[in-house]
Amino acid sequence: MRLRTRPLFALACAAIGGAPAAHATGLMDTGDDLVPHDDARVVVHGAMRVRGEALGNLDLDRGPLENGVPLFPVPLADRKGQWLLGGDLRLRTDLAFYAPGGRTAVKVRVDVLDDVPLGDRPVGVPAAATSVITSGDRVLRVKRAWGETATPVGLLAAGRMGNAWGTGMLANGGDCADCDSGDAADRIAFVSPIFGHVAALAYDFSVAGPTALRKDGVRSVALEPTSAVKSLTFAFMHWTDEPTRKRRTGFGRTVFDYGAYASWRTQARDVPSTYVPFANTPPLSALQVVARGWQALALDGWLRHEGKHHRVELEVAHLRASIEDASLLPGVSLAKPVQSAQTGLVLDSSFRTEDDQHAAELQLGYASSDASPLFASGNTLRIPAADGSTQTIPVPENDRLDRFSMHPDFRVDRILFRELVGRVSGAAYVRPSVRGTLAGNHTGRLVASLAAIASMATNAASTPAGKSFLGVEVDPTLAWQGTDGFTLSLEGAAFFPGEALGNPTAKLEAKPAGLLRVRLSYAF
Repeated sequence: MRLRTRPLFALACAAIGGAPAAHATGLMDTGDDLVPHDDARVVVHGAMRVRGEALGNLDLDRGPLENGVPLFPVPLADRKGQWLLGGDLRLRTDLAFYAPGGRTAVKVRVDVLDDVPLGDRPVGVPAAATSVITSGDRVLRVKRAWGETATPVGLLAAGRMGNAWGTGMLANGGDCADCDSGDAADRIAFVSPIFGHVAALAYDFSVAGPTALRKDGVRSVALEPTSAVKSLTFAFMHWTDEPTRKRRTGFGRTVFDYGAYASWRTQARDVPSTYVPFANTPPLSALQVVARGWQALALDGWLRHEGKHHRVELEVAHLRASIEDASLLPGVSLAKPVQSAQTGLVLDSSFRTEDDQHAAELQLGYASSDASPLFASGNTLRIPAADGSTQTIPVPENDRLDRFSMHPDFRVDRILFRELVGRVSGAAYVRPSVRGTLAGNHTGRLVASLAAIASMATNAASTPAGKSFLGVEVDPTLAWQGTDGFTLSLEGAAFFPGEALGNPTAKLEAKPAGLLRVRLSYAF
């Protein structure tokens, strides 16, 4: 029996994701590839990515932030310099091993030279070096490794899996051609079809807490069970896979998909000295344990309506959390509990010609905010160290943490949110765009696109100048998309900052910034 378990059970703090055998993203196809066959099989997909870029005036010439550092790094020798250069590469491989019979599979994602800078570590004196070498964990990173088996009542999966849901604004598997991170979680999940829908139940081993080696020197044991972070998620959705959607919409029919999930996460106690950098890390003991008392609930709803010429997609997420003690210092308790209520929304609509050669898109996004600084890290505690220096530890500014942050791989622009903020956070934006095919033949097509992004802070008090308008960005792209897996993209960006990014203390206005990027991809 072939189980129809396509819908995503990989979601934000949620169920399962990732079918490496799918050569596109595959995160919403898990289980569909478990079809009967007699022999054992191995399927490999992946892509080699090389990027080079030039970044112009990303510090906006507006002087340092309140914490004394520039908005973006500047050249070392010439602090007034305008351009920085960079590049990186990555080989991504997705492997699927199918057991004889086809009902069980083990899947792995391995990244080689994971976003390693071009010219990373020269061998010898830089000026005379003829070779470069990379060492450390970036050489080979196993991002995912999990198993799946189809049972008569559903799909059972366990291991470290990809995580994606809806538009990708909250949970994102990092599978796009230009993605840099991606979510993965250690979990056990069961997914079952029911009344034309799919229900999923997942338990995540989110954080084990501090560990120690056992007598064999190999296995570990968690030293404080109450410091473990536990997540339980239930998801329910109706999902149509991409080939079926294309077939149905090609015949003029429409497809309506939707889904929702609820995820509950808790942590009773915490040991912050295991992840907060201290000048002199104290030894693990009962004194290092903080009564965290953290509880969080994530609710997310998603829907998509698609036809021959249109697609409308909406995702709304609401996160609530409470922290009894937000202290990051052993022996120091913060008296006031911290509460959090965060809301995010993305509405994405597109209209395309019948042959999909031309399209127009309008995307709207919203992320709630609070008054904490959008660019700086907020208040800090300065702790004396044994050598006379001080250790700076961030602490909450108040008893509210209401800023919603979208996933860093949810791409909206190329400068403001991607480079300066790091993600869409505490802001709203409007993003119209157009795309058109300039030329094409049996080997590929030449595509041009243009996007404009206008953005504003959802809380003016969070910006450097106490204003709302963040600015406007224009992002042009020219790309050759080959039918043989090769893609060459030329990407540009011009950002015109708004009054929110000025420096009222130094009486400086933020000036425009630019970006040029070349990206080559060799997919197989």
